[in-house]
Formats: sequence, C-alpha cells, structure tokens
Amino acid sequence: YAAILICGALTGMAGCFFSLVQLNMFVEGMTGGRGFIALAVVIVGKWTPWRLALAALLFGMLDAIALRAQALNIGLPYQLLLALPYLVTLVVYAGLVGHARSPAALAKPYIRD
Repeated sequence: YAAILICGALTGMAGCFFSLVQLNMFVEGMTGGRGFIALAVVIVGKWTPWRLALAALLFGMLDAIALRAQALNIGLPYQLLLALPYLVTLVVYAGLVGHARSPAALAKPYIRD
C-alpha cells in the first residue's frame, strides 16, 4: 500500500509540474499520447529497472532529437519530426510481437503466507 501511495503522490507531482511549470496552464490532451510511449518503455525494458531506465532514455532522446531537428530546420516537415517518437514506438511494438513476456505474477493478488 505504501508503494502505491508513493507512486500516486509522485504521479500527481509530475502532472502538477507539467501543467504549471512547463506549460504554465492546463490544456486538454496536453500529454499527447505519452502514456502509449510509457507502455512501450515497460515492454522494451522487460520489467527490469535498468532496462526500463535505458528504454526511457532512448525514447526521451528521440523526443529531444525531434525538437532539435525542428530548430535546425533540416527540411523535413515538422509533423513528421513530431511523430518520430510515436513511429519508433510502433516499430518497437511490431518487432516485439510474441517476444515480450510479462511477469508471471502480474495482476495476481499478493497473499502473504
């Protein structure tokens, strides 16, 4: 229960930071499908902390590259650059079909012996 409470508190603080500090306002749909990318991070990371950290860095790097490429005006449409992290997510999902296995105890209630 403590872990769930801490997770909820951290999630609330992250949402507060995103809406108040980074954007300075609340806008409907401002996360822009990043939950889809978070799910890809968990699947790519195979539910292990170090792999999750590396996968999160990979997808964060793709997001940063998309923004940097827009600033450099490399000649590609900005819509394509904004879609880059999501396109890579779809490619990763397609490549991992049948290979990613969730933990055996996932979604099973914990009963202390």
